[in-house]
This record gives sequence, C-alpha cells and structure tokens, in this order.
Amino acid sequence: MNLRLLLADRQKTSSDLARLLWKKSSKKVRAVNISRLLSGRTVKISPEWVWIICEFLDTDPNELFNPYMTERVLQKIREIPKDKLDPDAKKLVKTIESFRDKYGNTYDLTQHKSIINQIKKLNL
Repeated sequence: MNLRLLLADRQKTSSDLARLLWKKSSKKVRAVNISRLLSGRTVKISPEWVWIICEFLDTDPNELFNPYMTERVLQKIREIPKDKLDPDAKKLVKTIESFRDKYGNTYDLTQHKSIINQIKKLNL
C-alpha cells in the first residue's frame, strides 16, 4: 500500500489518520495501529478503512494501492520544472505516455524494473 507516500504528498499526518480510523481507541493504541499499518504489518485491512483513508487523502483505491500508475507518475513528473528535467527524464515521459496510450491511465508500471528505477531517481 502506498499510504506513507500519499500522507507525505498530501502533507497529512499519520496521527490525524489514526484518529479517524480508531476513534474510540486510546492514543497509545492508535499509535501502535498506525505504525503497523504504515509498516505493512497489519494483518487485515477493512474495506471501511480504505474508504476513510481515501477520503482523508482525497484519492481513490487505485492510487492508494498502486503508486506506479501511469497517470500518477506522469502527473508527478509534470510538476518538475522543465529546466530541471534531464534528457533521461524526458525519454522516460515518452515511454510512460506510450504505456498509457496503449493500456490506459491506471496501467501498473511496477513490472518494468528499469522504469521504476528511473522513477525512483526522480524522487517522485
């Protein structure tokens, strides 16, 4: 799940999210639960949580569970000033656009390790 990245991207805190997810729990229990959720050690995620998280982060389940969707990556690259994009990044944009045009906006790029490595170099 892409939760930690989305929290940072939206400038939201994990403690605020924990308050929404576990309203009746103590502060200590919420801290443990959110820590487990962020680290991927939560055994089960309820569908209700997914909708609460999505509403809190103003996103949808596709973005929540797939950080490397073609349109999300393209959007993040477009936020980089053009004079800061090196030729490799410009080439990457063309490659991702071709995947988007062929497979759609929600195509998962994770199966393409070289593309993921390039994306990570851009710190998206």
